[in-house]
Amino acid sequence: MDGLCIAQEHATHSICEASLIALVRHVLAQESRKVAYLGVVLTGRETVRALNRQYRSGDYDTDVLSFPLGAGEAIDGEIYVNLDFAAAHCAHYQATFEEEARRYIVHGLLHLMGYDDG
Repeated sequence: MDGLCIAQEHATHSICEASLIALVRHVLAQESRKVAYLGVVLTGRETVRALNRQYRSGDYDTDVLSFPLGAGEAIDGEIYVNLDFAAAHCAHYQATFEEEARRYIVHGLLHLMGYDDG
């Protein structure tokens, strides 16, 4: 998918890139949106917490962070997914690790589309 960059930066956890691309395409189609640039960084607790502390003034663990990089109709931004969080919480939600991580990706993508948690 043009404009989509996936970075698998976690030492022990990963997600099938083909399924991630299919997921992003599906969400974009449902929302009638296009991508200028979308970076999806699959990383761990330390990275996401450091970004949360630096850019959101939150010194706590979180599942996903989204950073819009531009304005306009096309998605232009980055999503940082905490795979450690997904691994720790998937059983609680009766989901597989990959299902839980995919939820975080959708959550982050919807934030880049302008949706908020409310």
